[in-house]
Amino acid sequence: MTRELRASLGLGRLPFIVLGLLTAVFLLLPLLIIVPTSWSESQFVEFPPPGFSLQWYEQAFQDPAWTDAIRTSLGISLWASLIATVMGTAAALGMRRLAAGRAARVARSLFILPLAIPYVAYALGVYNIFDRVAVDLLDSRYPLILSQSMISFPLVYVVVSGAIAGIDPRLGRAAATLGARWPTIVWKIELPLIRAAIFGGWIFAFALCFDEATLPLFLAPVTETTLAQQLFSSAQDTAEPTLSAVSTVITTAAIIVMTIGSLFVARAAARASAVKTTPEEEASA
Repeated sequence: MTRELRASLGLGRLPFIVLGLLTAVFLLLPLLIIVPTSWSESQFVEFPPPGFSLQWYEQAFQDPAWTDAIRTSLGISLWASLIATVMGTAAALGMRRLAAGRAARVARSLFILPLAIPYVAYALGVYNIFDRVAVDLLDSRYPLILSQSMISFPLVYVVVSGAIAGIDPRLGRAAATLGARWPTIVWKIELPLIRAAIFGGWIFAFALCFDEATLPLFLAPVTETTLAQQLFSSAQDTAEPTLSAVSTVITTAAIIVMTIGSLFVARAAARASAVKTTPEEEASA
């Protein structure tokens, strides 16, 4: 298939290759600058670094300001991503049973809508709601957790919906003819087939919540600081290589987490397609 595609494009594929290379360079160039500066012996961010030292990594993990911010972000992101995973999975399972039509299209658009809402406007709206309804909760983590779960919900919904679309609907109909009710079909058939996609969606949601920087500026508790807030405030005060060290660690962890999520999503798609009936089996039936 690859040879046929190359032959059909001919020289026309060269602009796409050049554009792809330029895009890759544009995306990787900041990392190629930030990572070496985290090894610098200098007290300031310099490129190329004047020497090699891991002192900034040691300082970052010994400074309570950074370690507390990391723990805060991990706790908030964990709860927000779990809520998003439960809601996204439930929505995807429910939409599978909703008849196709205008109502289904509107519902799908509403589920994906949080991706298009400006986070600043959304944060202000959430703040005003809590200020009017439950002002005592503004000094807690709940507004930030709920708002981050809403913006990460579409990721889980899209990933799980894609996995559910690959499940043969005749499996559910066959179970129904044998007397199984829909909770049993969901629990015994559909969830086992999409559990890898659910885990992958949770990983994507967790990564989004952990890296998100806008909502914490408006909704984080006054007594706590997330990692995004700490990075922002430190960048305003001074450009120490500690910022590069923390950014390198976060980027490495994000790459690992996203790779794991992609592998689980691919595994879910392969597992769902494996249970489909082949044309030869349909003909023999």
